Amino acid sequence: MDPNGKDYQILFQRDKDNKITGMTIQAKVYITGEKASEDRAATLNKEAKSIYKPQTINGIKVSFDISYEYSKDITASDLGRGENLLNFNNKVTSEDDRSHVNGSKSGNIYTTGNTGEIYSDANNGTVMHETGHLVGLADRYDDIDAGNLGRGTFIHQGYEKDLMSGRQNTSLDKSHYSYYILQYGKMPYVNKISSKFEVERNNKGFLMTPYEGGGIHRRVYE
Repeated sequence: MDPNGKDYQILFQRDKDNKITGMTIQAKVYITGEKASEDRAATLNKEAKSIYKPQTINGIKVSFDISYEYSKDITASDLGRGENLLNFNNKVTSEDDRSHVNGSKSGNIYTTGNTGEIYSDANNGTVMHETGHLVGLADRYDDIDAGNLGRGTFIHQGYEKDLMSGRQNTSLDKSHYSYYILQYGKMPYVNKISSKFEVERNNKGFLMTPYEGGGIHRRVYE
């Protein structure tokens, strides 16, 4: 969620009857830090265009306008509306610490901020994934901690090839596009497709999502 509207902006296209015909998700991402450069920003701009492609859902075209820019001295306090900052640093990924977007949790609601960190061993796929969070998209996998049985990752049903389930993936499921229409277009025909993965629990403690059509996944063993 992006409750203060600072992470990204939405440009609406309407027809002569004021009906929404298009939505453009717009965000600028500044990259800074020891592992950032103008060359990497240029590469990220190319990759974003190949991943964040437009898609039309029930007559509404949802597009992205995501751009990356290198800045050596920029800080979070310099950011304006629709601007974000990723710090490319020398940290190394571990089991409990990895590239991320800074955020907070209140109950079952996760709120992302407009800053984050990209660790030194992360590839550009990780940057694309974290950018998804900056523009309001939820993870489509669950990290599982089963105590003595070990840890693992469970990908949500239907999202095996989705960017938000793994940094190696380069596609976005239609539910992400429908999410924007549902949230900002107030279109009732998409209410069965949601980007929210925590909706309810069944009597066995499994989390359910409408999009999965009765499929199940665990978020954590409790």
